[in-house]
Amino acid sequence: MQADNTEISILIPAHNESENIEKLVNEIYTNLKSTDFNNTFEVIVINDGSTDNTENICKKILKDYSNLKIINMKLNSGKAYALDMGIQNSKGKIIGTIDADLQYSSKNLIDMI
Repeated sequence: MQADNTEISILIPAHNESENIEKLVNEIYTNLKSTDFNNTFEVIVINDGSTDNTENICKKILKDYSNLKIINMKLNSGKAYALDMGIQNSKGKIIGTIDADLQYSSKNLIDMI
């Protein structure tokens, strides 16, 4: 059995972010794969009861990344609860968060880490 080498968990709380979520996840992977953090991170999208197509898009991109997790919450419970769910399901020693609305660049995650 291979040891888990997850050092970093990136949490993305998302509510009705079908237009942004795929772009953000792809950018995170592109940015982190070119760093020393390559192969030591996981990304967790917490779909906070979205009523748009966020869940389907997350399921689609889940096939592209082996260290991507999706948590689908049935009801919108708010960002704090979504982050708590992400923390409870994370493996990393370091936890970073980024909003799904593309307000911040995923490149900032590298500086934050």
